Amino acid sequence: MKRIPTRPALVVTLTGVVAASLTGVFAASQGAPSAPAAAAPSPAPKSFVVAPPPPEPAPPEPAPVVAAAPVAPPAPPPPPRNLSASAVQYLEPLQVEYPRLSKRLGETGVVMLRIFIDEAGRVRDAQVSRTSGHPRLDDAAMAAVQKARFKPPSENGQAVSGYAQVPVDFQLER
Repeated sequence: MKRIPTRPALVVTLTGVVAASLTGVFAASQGAPSAPAAAAPSPAPKSFVVAPPPPEPAPPEPAPVVAAAPVAPPAPPPPPRNLSASAVQYLEPLQVEYPRLSKRLGETGVVMLRIFIDEAGRVRDAQVSRTSGHPRLDDAAMAAVQKARFKPPSENGQAVSGYAQVPVDFQLER
């Protein structure tokens, strides 16, 4: 690269043929003798070939995935069975307390409960399947059946659990 003499505020750097011809023009404008017009241009840089980068090594092949045999989910437990009325026997009978307010108001009716009896004869769940029409009587029936104890129902000599229907009757003596 050549540097062209300039005024102090202007610095221009040029290369090759353009620099040679502009140097003569600039010098002529400054009153200096011009350089020969056929000044030999500076030789062009030699061309070169850039070698392509070496190929990247192939990623290692992943280990073959061995699919495990699908495991079958465990069999669902059998649905709870419905116990017949003859299979339900009390060890501790129902002790139903007639609500005082219901007696005064003359409320009567039959509450049908659906209860789940486990293998030990205990009540694990109780629901009103048919109401008496009076919430106090329904609540009293639920409380009584929770305290009751049943003979464990059995099938083929083995204790089983299941649902049973238990009626609780609320009648006033006249």
